[in-house]
Amino acid sequence: MAKCPVTIAFDHSAHTSLIWCGQWDCPNCAKRNSGKWAKRTELALKTFAESGEGDAWMLTLTLGSEYTSVLAGYRAIPKLWDSTRKAYQRYYGTFTYIAFVEGQRKRGGMPHFHILTPVEPPTKRGRRGYVTKRGTHDFAVAFGWGFEAELELVTGSQAAVYVSKYTSKGDPSMPRNFRRVRVSRDIPELPDLGGSPLLVPSRSEDVAHFVARVVDATGVNAEDVYKAYTEALQWLHNEQERRETPLKAKQR
Repeated sequence: MAKCPVTIAFDHSAHTSLIWCGQWDCPNCAKRNSGKWAKRTELALKTFAESGEGDAWMLTLTLGSEYTSVLAGYRAIPKLWDSTRKAYQRYYGTFTYIAFVEGQRKRGGMPHFHILTPVEPPTKRGRRGYVTKRGTHDFAVAFGWGFEAELELVTGSQAAVYVSKYTSKGDPSMPRNFRRVRVSRDIPELPDLGGSPLLVPSRSEDVAHFVARVVDATGVNAEDVYKAYTEALQWLHNEQERRETPLKAKQR
């Protein structure tokens, strides 16, 4: 989005910071969001390994031929996922996962669904005790997915790359506010990096009142705060204008 970063804030040392919109359909924030999810995925798989569960299985599920439009595909995913998730829970008792959606540009934007988990799908296994390719396909079809399904064993670094790659894809076919990533409650959060909360201007707050609030919180001279704020706002305005220029040229 041309308007992102959206505003300027201060930390408690009176240093300016950028505030980002955080939306997936914003090219800037999509990269930031996917990077955070990649780190969280790597942390989750490290936790799997330390607990003795080892590496993770990645199950890729597709949509069947009955879904003739991308929108119909996206609308179907929440219900398909709910039945799939419950099947894992019934079989294993608990179900640890990170699941994410990828819009396949080569298929007109039709979504694929990926599940990262330390356990195999609850389906028939071969003589050696592992889920077979046929078993994977049968499981997918049984819960409403397409016949094309793949199961592979991945390491933490591989999984992080997959998550970063798939979630950062900006697909215009994806409905607004669609949940790209789903996680179980036991997936660890990223560690808190510390630091004080930022001082952010409210929508109804004018510059004078915001500067006064920053001065009260930081003890820094009002003139210095005002100068830092106006310079940062000017930079932000120039950056937004730079991004909007190509968009305006295309519209002409």
